[in-house]
Amino acid sequence: MGKRSTARYCSTRCRTAATRARKAGNAPPAPVALVTVPAPKADNPEAPPAEPGIIVAARDELAAAGVLHTPLGQAAMLLAQRLTNEFETGSAIASLAKQWQLAHEAALNSVKRADRMDEVRRRRDEKLRAARGA
Repeated sequence: MGKRSTARYCSTRCRTAATRARKAGNAPPAPVALVTVPAPKADNPEAPPAEPGIIVAARDELAAAGVLHTPLGQAAMLLAQRLTNEFETGSAIASLAKQWQLAHEAALNSVKRADRMDEVRRRRDEKLRAARGA
């Protein structure tokens, strides 16, 4: 239906079509009521609703990398939540998916990953400290 409960038409486009149909002498199309589909009953009605897979996967991956609570991690999570919004258009989802991928990669790449040279440097520094102290 429309934005308000008292709206006669769902949009300007429908209102214009009805006006033109009346002027032409045709009957306006009947307003269509939205049908709501009830959600399937859960086994446990007390359980919180399950989160979409992309949110769970993104949260787990960002938490494992230790960047979930960083600004980049939070931006990636916000975009993941927006991706699951059922009212987004196809083009909006495509744009959001692209931005989510960039934010997600940026968050994961912001972590300094240890390599073999880091371990070698650490052992060398320990030996130097031990030699100076002895």
